[in-house]
Amino acid sequence: MERENKQLRDTVLRLEEENGSLAQEVVESKVDLRSQMDKLEERIDTLSKENKAFKTTAEATHALIKDLKEELQQSKDDYQKMLVKLTEDLQQRDLCVTEYKRLLQDLDGRHQKQLEEMDQELLQANAKLGSSQSSSVGQEASPEAVAKELRARDLEMELAQTKLELVSEQCKNQELQNQLADLQNKLAEQQTGKNKKK
Repeated sequence: MERENKQLRDTVLRLEEENGSLAQEVVESKVDLRSQMDKLEERIDTLSKENKAFKTTAEATHALIKDLKEELQQSKDDYQKMLVKLTEDLQQRDLCVTEYKRLLQDLDGRHQKQLEEMDQELLQANAKLGSSQSSSVGQEASPEAVAKELRARDLEMELAQTKLELVSEQCKNQELQNQLADLQNKLAEQQTGKNKKK
């Protein structure tokens, strides 16, 4: 009986020691688990802050992209309006140049015809007065011939003025063509840049 009691006491002691070891392991496990949980909470907090910062940056970037798109569209609209206006101005200048050319042709024809008529009248006057007085007749032409000569000079002045206006219009026309070409190049560059971004 005494032997059995001793065995029981030994068993109890052994179980108490094992229980103590298990209790120590539980405590150590709890400490280790708490440490891991603290690290995880810190990591979660860090990731939350990073995520918030990323969202803020993403929102700012999105707003910037939106503003840039609106600015690009506004620039394209402005360029398109300028292109339409320059095209219309260029067409109007072309019409002016065409009209000036027609006026020049008309004035050239009238001037040439006036000179031919005046030359013919002078020849007729010289023929009537004789070859000996041809020089005098050439200097003292009939009033009608003098009037035609004055008219011819007026036509020459009008022709010269029209030519100056034509040159001026051609210069303006060339300037508009250059502006139109520059505008078309800018539009093409914008479209190329947009396609590259895509």
